[in-house]
Amino acid sequence: MRFLKRVPFYPLVTLIFIAAATPFAFGIIPTVNFRSERIDVQVYPEEILVEGYYFYKNPFPFPVVQGFYIPFPIDRDHPEPFDLNVERLMPGKEMFRLRHIFGKTGFEVYFHANEEAEIRVSYRQKAVTMDATYILTTTKPWGKPLEKAVYILYPHGTIIASSNYPFNLPGDTPGFHKTGFMPDKDWQFTWRKNEKEM
Repeated sequence: MRFLKRVPFYPLVTLIFIAAATPFAFGIIPTVNFRSERIDVQVYPEEILVEGYYFYKNPFPFPVVQGFYIPFPIDRDHPEPFDLNVERLMPGKEMFRLRHIFGKTGFEVYFHANEEAEIRVSYRQKAVTMDATYILTTTKPWGKPLEKAVYILYPHGTIIASSNYPFNLPGDTPGFHKTGFMPDKDWQFTWRKNEKEM
């Protein structure tokens, strides 16, 4: 009878740990809770500046590392964004180093036990056709609706023409607020030049 070679225990455990941790580190499987977000979009005649504020909580009584990737709506009229920055605002300020794997831009965040964190992502994107999309449907893989979410457009030399989500903020603020929000479509909006400000 042939006997299998004995595999050293520690390297095997290390490989199993790496294989188990990889889906979490790359953001394939969510570990932390995605609780809420606020998206501010500065709208200029030929580009937008997006600032996203995302709130997460580690529900576990031990530290975890969560991987994230940033989805961008890219096509011929909306090229890859530039001036991309990612930082932790709470509990302490920290800039993140971005990685590019399989055409996706991502980063990892270390969470202490039961820690809450606010992550800010900002980028600019050309939009000469005066329309843009902000991807919302990537909320689904997190498995729970957002407790609250706010989305606001800030025109600069522009007039907001349309939004596929109806505006419901007070006054004339072009934006909307949701609670218990599990988006079934991405946010699409259009604008035109404000000739009075040109």
